[in-house]
Amino acid sequence: MSSDARFQNVLKLLPRRYKLFYTFGVQCESTGASAEAVLLLERAVEMEPESADARNALGVSLASLSQPAKAIPHFEKAAALKPNFAEAHHNLGCALASVGRTDEALAHLVRASQLKPDSADMQFNLGSALLHLGKLAEAKTTLERAIDLDPKPSYFLAFTECAHPEPGNPYVVKFILIEKKSMSLPAEERIKLHFALGNVFKDLGRHDLAFGQWSKGNALKRATIRYDEKATLALVGRIERSFTREVMRKKSGRGDSSGTPVFIVGMLRSGTTLIEQILASHPAFFGAGEVSSLGPLRTQRRGLGPCYPEDFAKLKPEKLRAFGSECVRRLKALAPARADRVIDKMPTNFWFLGLIHLALPNARIIHVRRDPVDTCVSCYSKLFGASPPLFAYDLAELGRYYRAYGRVMEHWRGVLPEGAMLDVQYEDVVTNLETEARRIISYCGLKWDPACLSFHKNGRYVATASAAQVRKPIFRSSIGNSSPYKEFLGPLLEELGMAPLATAEVADFT
Repeated sequence: MSSDARFQNVLKLLPRRYKLFYTFGVQCESTGASAEAVLLLERAVEMEPESADARNALGVSLASLSQPAKAIPHFEKAAALKPNFAEAHHNLGCALASVGRTDEALAHLVRASQLKPDSADMQFNLGSALLHLGKLAEAKTTLERAIDLDPKPSYFLAFTECAHPEPGNPYVVKFILIEKKSMSLPAEERIKLHFALGNVFKDLGRHDLAFGQWSKGNALKRATIRYDEKATLALVGRIERSFTREVMRKKSGRGDSSGTPVFIVGMLRSGTTLIEQILASHPAFFGAGEVSSLGPLRTQRRGLGPCYPEDFAKLKPEKLRAFGSECVRRLKALAPARADRVIDKMPTNFWFLGLIHLALPNARIIHVRRDPVDTCVSCYSKLFGASPPLFAYDLAELGRYYRAYGRVMEHWRGVLPEGAMLDVQYEDVVTNLETEARRIISYCGLKWDPACLSFHKNGRYVATASAAQVRKPIFRSSIGNSSPYKEFLGPLLEELGMAPLATAEVADFT
């Protein structure tokens, strides 16, 4: 008998009392047992459907299980039952933002912050939403309020993404003092503090201190994760053996014929968000962000299903069509009806390009490349959010992963038919925006629209670490941005096959 079935049997023994189910459900959620909490709170809602507290609690547990679409109706009901229920408005705003309903999300987050102006957490989430919507000045002010209420490093990290403080800024001074006593902080907050201070010192031109802070943050983060590097690197050879030129030739043209999907792939921090923002500014495109349109191939943490690539390379034609059709269905469900093209900008879909082409032969695949060292240093300087990459917190591991990425992309170029994929060089886009944007739009089979050149004015929600950068017109300072750190990059340069440098000691301002 499964644990879920056993738990259902336990529920049958409990007396049908609303308060009992509600209290136990909230307790389960507080201990991280969200699945059990949902079962208890569903019973509570069944007994008291007009209980705003039970509705809100059930929504929280569903959201904890990454089911925001199921949580939203319960938060909406809770807010309707108790219009001044700040937590319900706050939770509803967060859930709406996660499914792309940004205007509605912002309204509820603003309402929550008005109802509870002394809640640092509500101010923070409002500030984060404003940041991802490109409202940088408003985000900065709101995040300052959050820090004033509670000087958490996580709030400061978000602040450094939208603000560029001058020397002597009181918030910088505050967190430098906090860093001196950081051993008393929870590990996750210490990690965020080091990345935030790295951002600050970078803006101040103290690249030695910046890299020192990022190195501390990366070392702490690396200690918290389990990364099977051997299995990840071995995946390249498995792909080469599974998706051969012969397999691609025999199975070609058997998938779903839809031309709706557009996949933007590449290394993290290579410019994929910029390309999506340019395309999403065209009226015929919808940028869905980093979504799991590939369904069974992706898992929440590791990103790769257990049967890939061998089993998927053997799929029969009807299975390939069904797989492609399911991808199209997932993407169309996220987009407005007007969209002729829907973008899945999951960078790590580069592992699956052979399967994507077989399942969706008319899908567009855009591969974004950037200088290898600039790309890797940009990865190393960022603390990624949900489902973070496992390879980005050690310079040598980062270099080996980049080599694996390069090798698998070379394989796809050798087995995909001509025109199945478009390579885009980030530096070319930055130096010659219109020419490159026109080339990409033409590849996608649509007419040019000048709105693509004003991508920075697009107010769509951007959930990636590039949320602030894509709100600015094209700037060239990102080209060669690794140069100030070259003396610290010995392990990375060696793994990339470049002339290794003796790694210098990174600076510590303490």
